[in-house]
Amino acid sequence: MKFSALFVLTLLCAGCQPGLEKQAKSAVSEFVSFRLDEPRDYRAGRFVLRPYTRRDSVAYAATLIGAADSSSVTRPVKQPDSVRVGTFVHHAFEESTKTGRVTRDSGDFVVYPNREVVQLVMKPAK
Repeated sequence: MKFSALFVLTLLCAGCQPGLEKQAKSAVSEFVSFRLDEPRDYRAGRFVLRPYTRRDSVAYAATLIGAADSSSVTRPVKQPDSVRVGTFVHHAFEESTKTGRVTRDSGDFVVYPNREVVQLVMKPAK
């Protein structure tokens, strides 16, 4: 009985993953399209998705503040660093205007479970 319940739970969790990816892609597409001059000019390109963990978040914060070692950043102590906090999305897209101008761009985003999208910025060159 325990084995069958565990098997069913595993199947249910495995089925959740495509939903998270689809939700992340949809949220990023909406985020990007509404930041263009004309949202209808947006053309989705390639999506690369992976889990975004607390460790990733700390490493990103360390690059922004210029810390050479991410251990100098205070880490949450209640949960392990490998806990998934969202979905990292690298997205390539195009803006195709009526005049025929095509602009290609890409961005890195994090989509949290509540569908909040945060665009990650590159560290400025010195």
